[in-house]
Amino acid sequence: MYSSRKFASYLLLITILLSGLVISATTASASKSKDDTIATNFDSSWAVYTDSRFDFSIKYPSDWNITPRDDSHGVGATLTFSQSAPSTVDNQTDLHNTLPKIQVGMYLIAWSDEHSLKEWTDQYNELGEVPGVDEINITQTHYIKVNRLDALYEIGQGEHTFRYVNIPRNEIVWFIWSNVEEDEDIAIYENLVNSLRFGKGTPNTLQEVYGSSFQPLSLNGFPDIPNESASSQQLQPFILPLAISSSWRSPFNGGPYNTRCDSAFHSGSSNFAIDIPRATGSVVVGSNTGAVTYAQWHSQYGNLVKAQTSNYEAYYAHLDSIDWWSLNANGWAVAKHGSVGTVGCTGQCTGPHLHFHVRDVNNNTAVDLTGMTIFTPTAGLYPESGNPCGTIRY
Repeated sequence: MYSSRKFASYLLLITILLSGLVISATTASASKSKDDTIATNFDSSWAVYTDSRFDFSIKYPSDWNITPRDDSHGVGATLTFSQSAPSTVDNQTDLHNTLPKIQVGMYLIAWSDEHSLKEWTDQYNELGEVPGVDEINITQTHYIKVNRLDALYEIGQGEHTFRYVNIPRNEIVWFIWSNVEEDEDIAIYENLVNSLRFGKGTPNTLQEVYGSSFQPLSLNGFPDIPNESASSQQLQPFILPLAISSSWRSPFNGGPYNTRCDSAFHSGSSNFAIDIPRATGSVVVGSNTGAVTYAQWHSQYGNLVKAQTSNYEAYYAHLDSIDWWSLNANGWAVAKHGSVGTVGCTGQCTGPHLHFHVRDVNNNTAVDLTGMTIFTPTAGLYPESGNPCGTIRY
C-alpha cells in the first residue's frame, strides 16, 4: 500500500516536471516568434560597437577593423566594418576589388509610408541608374525583422555582388550594406544585421542628424536638368564623343597626382574613367559647373555625386561624405572649383580614391578625358590599362 502511494507520488512529480518543460518550450517558441531575427551565433570573438551620438549599438567580429563615420565635412558618412583597414594599396591591387566590408549609414531621402518599403527602395535605386549600362539587378528579396522593425533584405548584382538591409525607423531609412560573398562572411553579415539595436536617443529625422537647415530631397526631388530639346537630341549622331575640352579641370587642387586605369570596374559607361588615390578626407572639387542629378548612396559607387553640364554628366564616386551645403548654396549644382565632398572608400572599393568619369547622356557613351586641364595621359596605357596611366594637377 505504501509502495503504491510512493509510486503515485513519483508519477505526479514527473508529470509536473514534464508539464513545466512543455510550458517553458512553448514560451520560448512564442518569444522567438515575436522577433525571428534574434542572433544566436555570437561568442567571445564578437565585440559591441556603441554609438553615443546616435544612440545605437551593433555587434561585430572583434578582429575586424572599424572606421567610424565622420560627418564633420558633409553628409552621408558611413560606419564601416572591414576585415582589414582600407589603405592606399600597392600599384598591383585593383582599387575596386571586393575587400569584404559592411557599411552602416542613413539614406539622404526621408522615409514616408506613402509607399511600401519595397516601392520606396525600387524608386530610390532607379535614381542612380544609367539607362543601358551600370544597371543594378536585384536577384533576391526577403522581408525580415531588425530590432522588431520591418526591414527589406535584398541581394543584387552590378559589377560585383552586393546585399543590403533597409530599415525604416520614423523618417530615416537606415541601410546595412555589404559586398561579402563567402558563406562565412555572409553569416557574419547577417548576424551583424540581427544585432542592431536602436535606443531612445536615436534620431527620428535627418534634420536631427544634420541640423535644422538640412533639407532632404524626396524620391522626385531632383530638379529638371536644362538640356537640349527632345527633337535636337534625336538628331544627335550615335558616335563616340571627341576628347573632353579644356574647360574641364582636375577634380583636385594641387598635384600632380598619378591616375590609374587598371580596374575591371572601368567598363561600359566608365571605360574612360580614372582612379585617383588620395588620403581619406581630401577635398574633391568640381571639374566643371553642372546641375546635380544625384547625390546619394549607390550600391556600387558608394557615396556618389553626378552633375550634368550640357549633355555631359560627371561622376564623383566613393566619397567619404558629400558637401551638401556647398551643392545647396550653388543652387543645387556643382560649381567649378567648388567643394563636392571628400575622398573615401565607400561602396565597392579597396582603398581610398576618387573614381572619376564623364559620359555623354545622349549616347550613353564614355567620354575621353584627354584634353582636360591638366590631365596628361600616358600613351598606350590610357584608357585601356596601366599604372600610372597619366597624371593630373591644377
